Amino acid sequence: MSDDKTLAWQEYEKGIDYKTQINLYTDVRKNEAFYAGDQWKDIPHENMPTCVINIVKTIVAWKISAIKDRRIKMKYSVIGQTENDDIKAYIKQINGYSEVLWERLRTDYVISEVLKDAAISGDGILYYYWEPTIRTGQKLTGDIARQLVDNVNYFPGDPNDPDVQSQPYIILAFRTHIKHVKAEATRNKKNGGKEIELDLIVGDSDTEYTSGDRGRTELDDNTKCTVLLKLWKEDVEEDTIDENGNPTKEIFTRVFSEKSVRGTVIQPKKNTKLSRYPVALINWDTRKNCCHGVPEVTELRTNQVFISKTMALAQIAIMHMAFPVIAFDQTQVTPDEMANRKIGEPIPVNGDPTRVVHVISPATMSVDLWRGIDTMKELMFEMTGALNAARGNINDPDNTSALIAVRDAAMQQLQICQDRLYAFAEDLGLIELDFEKAYYAGRLVPIKAKVEATDVDGNVIIGPDGNPVIQETVTYVPMPDLSKYELTAKIDVGPSTLWSEIQTIQTMDNLLSGGYMTPAQYYKRMEPFGYIPDVQELIEYWTQKEAEQAQQAAQLAAMQPNA
Repeated sequence: MSDDKTLAWQEYEKGIDYKTQINLYTDVRKNEAFYAGDQWKDIPHENMPTCVINIVKTIVAWKISAIKDRRIKMKYSVIGQTENDDIKAYIKQINGYSEVLWERLRTDYVISEVLKDAAISGDGILYYYWEPTIRTGQKLTGDIARQLVDNVNYFPGDPNDPDVQSQPYIILAFRTHIKHVKAEATRNKKNGGKEIELDLIVGDSDTEYTSGDRGRTELDDNTKCTVLLKLWKEDVEEDTIDENGNPTKEIFTRVFSEKSVRGTVIQPKKNTKLSRYPVALINWDTRKNCCHGVPEVTELRTNQVFISKTMALAQIAIMHMAFPVIAFDQTQVTPDEMANRKIGEPIPVNGDPTRVVHVISPATMSVDLWRGIDTMKELMFEMTGALNAARGNINDPDNTSALIAVRDAAMQQLQICQDRLYAFAEDLGLIELDFEKAYYAGRLVPIKAKVEATDVDGNVIIGPDGNPVIQETVTYVPMPDLSKYELTAKIDVGPSTLWSEIQTIQTMDNLLSGGYMTPAQYYKRMEPFGYIPDVQELIEYWTQKEAEQAQQAAQLAAMQPNA
């Protein structure tokens, strides 16, 4: 080691130098403050009101909602093989578990947070890891977990290459409590980590390179330190089975990991059994030959400063007009008398009062000031794609067809951002599949399945069409052998959630009122939207009632004499 620093720490410092050169730390700090509403910190504003009209947050929130507006769903498929019944059943199980995993990891919410990180800092980053303490309800414990990583804590070996999987190594930096670091290092030392030096694990206040102003503030007790997780790939020889079922050996690329602090390794080299880096990255916008993207907030900051300053000056002008400066003859009225008089209290003077007190009228505020603010706001919305039509502000909101057409045309500016999101989601699917291959052997996994509905007595409920009523439930099945086929992930993109809901609900209302849909069918299709409370009770009620009506109709038909 050089200067008592681990190799990973030396590489980490090179990464810090690169980020400093591209001004990443300063931009991220300012952007995070502007998004949070702290917009006057670095702007001279002595004796000025500090109003906050947070256009930045409004635009970012709208763009995030617009980008992830369409429902997406992970779909796996087999490549290099003709699809048959066995493959269909195999894929159905994998996709069924993928749907459950998507919900367990709260992927829809996490994607929103990733996009917010990307809009503020330029990049959204997710790191996956295996958490051995997660209980699964089975003998086998442990499951997939993940966490957001700030882009200032992401250090690829080649920062000029935006592709995560082609990096020579990746270092992730974390601020971790000393107690947890020492506990992990002690366990690893007992398991053969001879190079671990526990005395070199010490607390520090090294928060200069964390994200945002709040990240630089910690409890002043040096109970945290910076931990580096280094990931890299190596080719290893592993036992496998050939096409004839005979044992053989094959070369595989595997990801290795190592953890360290400044002065010592705390987790020696370890084979993660993964073939992909468990890191997914999305740029808000891309820069040539750079792993870091361009934040949305950076280009909005200057315009936000103009609006804030202009609004502050307008406030000063309004206050001067409402409370003008008064000049008075202090030979007739003393300053104390002027300062201490009550509102509406008369002022006694000797002689002409107009010569004693005079109101100095302020300059008239031009209406162009307000026009300038409105023009800047509209330009900000227009240049970022947040047009009135895209935000649903059109003259005839009841004309849903026109609303959808105009809105979709305005949304074209965001198409490239949506494409990056779909590619990012596919990366998530491939990483999750990699973990399942490495760690899921021999366990049962939950999948959503459709089964026949039964009543309280266990009898199958028959619908009005004479067929059993089908309901969705969760069942556990053995995890398929993921090494059997080569799999790939693809994102299925659904319709726009907001405007498709409007159109779908209106269509279902028309079908119900026209008699083309039964109440049970209507409520089943309304359930996913969440607009009707206790909708399941209505579904059960109308399903049972329609079944009774069908049974009564069948009995009446049987009683009728043959024609």
